[in-house]
Amino acid sequence: MKQKALQNHALQEGVFFLLMGGALLFYGLDSHSKSFNKDWTQSAYLFPVIVALLLGALAVMLLVQGVCHRGAQQSAGGDSRRVLVVLLLTLAYYAALALVKMPYLALTVSSLTLTLSTFEVATFVFLLVLMLYLGVRRWKVLASVPLATTVFLSVIFRTLLRVLLP
Repeated sequence: MKQKALQNHALQEGVFFLLMGGALLFYGLDSHSKSFNKDWTQSAYLFPVIVALLLGALAVMLLVQGVCHRGAQQSAGGDSRRVLVVLLLTLAYYAALALVKMPYLALTVSSLTLTLSTFEVATFVFLLVLMLYLGVRRWKVLASVPLATTVFLSVIFRTLLRVLLP
């Protein structure tokens, strides 16, 4: 029984992400309480707290999945070529962010002004290509997930964290 629990990768990953999220949350809250600036909107420690909360949500989902599929056999090992391709795509994404300088495009839809930069375009294209490579073929998913993720990240970084994007 103990051997099966050790082979349940979802449980292992859930515990790992829970520990990492907890450590990051402690770091963010502790560092913010010791900092001179007590305003969260201008704090450099807001981003680690947001990431810690997202890691905590991921950990809970993995733990639930691991408990629900405890008796099921899990595949051992992975396809290293697929992992390498995903890492190369990620490297190309970061290279595009660092090397491509696109002028800001302002799009006005009724009274809402949207600003597109290299970050938004590169993130949308990266997610689209990655999803195509990983086998997603439904066009609604291919259009909505990269768009929603890009808009979400842009809003978080521009308005909540007030960070200039590349």
